[in-house]
Amino acid sequence: MSGEHLSDQAEKGASEAARNGREALIASALSLVKERGYAALSVSAICKRAGVSAPSLYHHFGDKAGLLLALIEECLAQDATAMMSKIEGKEPPLQRLQRFIAIFREFFTGRTVDTATVVFAISQGRGESEAIANAVDKAQRAIVTFTAARFADILGMKDAQVFADLFLSFAAYLSQIAQTSAPDRDERLHRAVKHFERFFILGIGAERPEFLKDADFAAAHAKAASPQLA
Repeated sequence: MSGEHLSDQAEKGASEAARNGREALIASALSLVKERGYAALSVSAICKRAGVSAPSLYHHFGDKAGLLLALIEECLAQDATAMMSKIEGKEPPLQRLQRFIAIFREFFTGRTVDTATVVFAISQGRGESEAIANAVDKAQRAIVTFTAARFADILGMKDAQVFADLFLSFAAYLSQIAQTSAPDRDERLHRAVKHFERFFILGIGAERPEFLKDADFAAAHAKAASPQLA
């Protein structure tokens, strides 16, 4: 076996080990933040769970803020892929909205990865450093931009940015509920999502009045507007 071949194998092995170490650090940070919130995200705790040394974290990400930004970006990428694979833009308007809301509900009640929950938890560390505050701001802008694009693509919203901003605020609120251990947590989540659905049906009806020509959407809009649901 030539020395060049051995060198290639060694380089390949080192590259794979580095990739595995990077992925292990992201997975470690994700599990810790979901289990115990931002307070659990010390460099030592992250590295211990990942089975690597602190210099490995600094090598891959520069600092803790770099790791947290990579974590948020990974979650956002997974959520974006999941959402786009489940929504078909050719469906009738009510079905598109209901599918969007169903995916939104799944993020808070059944998903392993949830960008909004992670961002909300990490935002608790804003005061720790300017770098972490910047990472959170960057992630929030990315979420709003992505959500606005989905509203524009899926529902043809003209003022999608406003709806996206409201979506993000509501997502942060649901994240707070999701991280509690209160016995009525699931009931509160369900009730909040129902109000979210009502709000968006009314808002989209005002933004896209032509959707009211669809019988199913018109019926859902009339139900959402009922004073009994207020």
